[in-house]
Amino acid sequence: MLISPYLRAKQTLAMVREAMTLPEEEVLPELTPSGNTEHVGGYLQELAMHGVKYVLIVSHLPLVGYLVAELCPGESPPMFVTSSISNVELLVGNGHGKFERQVSPSQVIAKV
Repeated sequence: MLISPYLRAKQTLAMVREAMTLPEEEVLPELTPSGNTEHVGGYLQELAMHGVKYVLIVSHLPLVGYLVAELCPGESPPMFVTSSISNVELLVGNGHGKFERQVSPSQVIAKV
């Protein structure tokens, strides 16, 4: 699990931990609003090549939209509502991802 060093991300993670059991987080300095998507995307590729199958990222706008576009060539940066959740399947061989879906907070609450 990767998290921004900013307080708001840590507060969000604390709320998620109330609902889910999660592994220890790793603070990644690039997960800030103006962070480097190439660096984050490269790090995610490294994790995937080392067998990491799932990564939860707690970060900020606009980085998250640009990160989806970085991982999924041909995909425009999606619009994010605060606290949205997106799923990207990262394909290890070619370094590209597939944007699967995005869920807003209201959609999550409706399912609970």
